Amino acid sequence: MTERNREPNGADADIVALVQQYLDGELTPEQASLLSDRLRLDARARTLFVRSLMQAAHLHELLAQQRSADAAPILGGATVPTEAGDCPSASGASPPTPAPIETPTGDDSSPSGLGVTQMWSCLTGWNGVGLIALAVIVASGVLLFGRREDAKLADQSSLSPAAVAVTSQAAPTEVFDPRSIRLDAGSARVTLPKVGYMLVDGPADVELIAPLRARLNRGRIRVRVTEESGRGFVVETPDGEVVDLSTEFGLEVAENKYSGVVVFAGAVDLRLAGSAAGSEPRVERLTGGEGATFNKLGELGRVVSITTGKVATFLSQNEASVNSQKAVIVKVADNLRSDDTKKFYEIVPGGLGEDVLAYVDRPEHEWNGLSKAGIPKFLVGADYVKTFSDDKTRSDTVIRVWLSRPATLYVFYDGKLKPPEWLTSEFRRTGDRVGMDLGPWPTINRPVQRAVGPGERIDHWFTVWKRVVRKPGVVQLGGNGTHDTKGRPSDFPYMYGIAAVALDADEAHGQEDAKVSKEQ
Repeated sequence: MTERNREPNGADADIVALVQQYLDGELTPEQASLLSDRLRLDARARTLFVRSLMQAAHLHELLAQQRSADAAPILGGATVPTEAGDCPSASGASPPTPAPIETPTGDDSSPSGLGVTQMWSCLTGWNGVGLIALAVIVASGVLLFGRREDAKLADQSSLSPAAVAVTSQAAPTEVFDPRSIRLDAGSARVTLPKVGYMLVDGPADVELIAPLRARLNRGRIRVRVTEESGRGFVVETPDGEVVDLSTEFGLEVAENKYSGVVVFAGAVDLRLAGSAAGSEPRVERLTGGEGATFNKLGELGRVVSITTGKVATFLSQNEASVNSQKAVIVKVADNLRSDDTKKFYEIVPGGLGEDVLAYVDRPEHEWNGLSKAGIPKFLVGADYVKTFSDDKTRSDTVIRVWLSRPATLYVFYDGKLKPPEWLTSEFRRTGDRVGMDLGPWPTINRPVQRAVGPGERIDHWFTVWKRVVRKPGVVQLGGNGTHDTKGRPSDFPYMYGIAAVALDADEAHGQEDAKVSKEQ
């Protein structure tokens, strides 16, 4: 037998408390938003809400009748007949003492277990206050029919805010529509009203808990803030939280291990847990091209490389190595410490082509063909690496590239710089060149926009060098040159680019290419 009057659990008690504050007119805007959210998504909460209103209506009737009796007793002890039904009459009969609020034990056909007509009669008898509550439910999409939300959403294409009527004096406000997004596999795109959108890769567990706040419990997301009103969007993790500063960033939570964040554009503030109990959280500012790992102890590490391209969000370095059936470049690392840099290398399998970004830390610089002929055909569709533009003046950098199979490795080197010894001894010049469209450049008051297509607004050129690597493994590259072809220090050097194309079976067993180019 179902127990009808059991004690409410913690979640039920929270709803009852919110309803009581609503009836007392003491709800804060945050509490009003929370109550509306719960009513939209929780049939149990709707049931408790309606039953709370009915209990309050009973009490209201008792008080009204008592006041009426005190002011003008009914002559001759006569009583006014009541209307039939379970609902208290507004006409004056003394209803029974209201029973305690019942905790719902199952799914009712309507949130209260009452018919819509009967409920309407009960609520409208309460001096209009019930009408306001009914408006909240209806405008929130409840419609008193107990709409249920699936915990595992099959389609996350849109999360729209709901307009909620609050009082006759106040203007309607917009309330966030929170949902739990749990994906066992696959990916989803979630619209964030007045913020932007979020890409989710399964397996993942994400909660949207407020208009400008989400919680990532597990898995990986990529957030793009497209609206000014979205500035300050926060994503919580078990290890800290990320605060957006109008940007695009990715976030990963590895269960029981650590969390990681990478910034694709703009900047974020990473709030770390204090290293000692009671200490203030530490805040680290990360900008485009930078990434970090962090844990509950407040320890900060560096994300060295990620893979993007055909995945909705990104792959970590270890995952890229595991999923290397098609990718040629699976990992990139260097000799720089976390104290030296927080920048990461971005590997884009099959991504090289016209108008693709060249660097992780320059959101405008693009690779392009020098002429209308376009990028050399043998490079189109190659795996490529977005390096750090800021490394252009470092000569001590050592970059290691992991290849999953036999491949031709390419380096795009600044055509105005003298090639370093590591390049001339291990690679040979192909005679081909690629161009770069710099796009806007605020630091030198260059407001021009990027052009589209090959040969359009080319600002610089690079020579193409190649090395045939006939076995899977690691290839080591050196630092960028800093002097021009005449041996003078360069004022504007450009960091080199990296690409790779798999060899077919015949090429993999062919003769070794000459390592030194005759053309210097």
